[in-house]
Amino acid sequence: MIDELIKILNRENIEWEIYWEVGRGSSFKIEKCELERAQRKYHSGIGLRVGYKGKQGFSYITGINHSKEDLERFVKKTMKLAKVG
Repeated sequence: MIDELIKILNRENIEWEIYWEVGRGSSFKIEKCELERAQRKYHSGIGLRVGYKGKQGFSYITGINHSKEDLERFVKKTMKLAKVG
């Protein structure tokens, strides 16, 4: 998926940086030496910064499983933000 995003970005006349994160966390509630609750959470996302004609735009999407069309919209949105920024 990141390879597909890079292909899309390389077709545009822009500078770009990708920030990609995947992580997990755990939390526990213990009361009177008894485990009341345990949770494990996973998070992931992609941030994109582009430079376009001396201006910068930044946006992000959550998750890491996106279609080619989703990634193209993501790039276009970020470029649009750079144009007004």
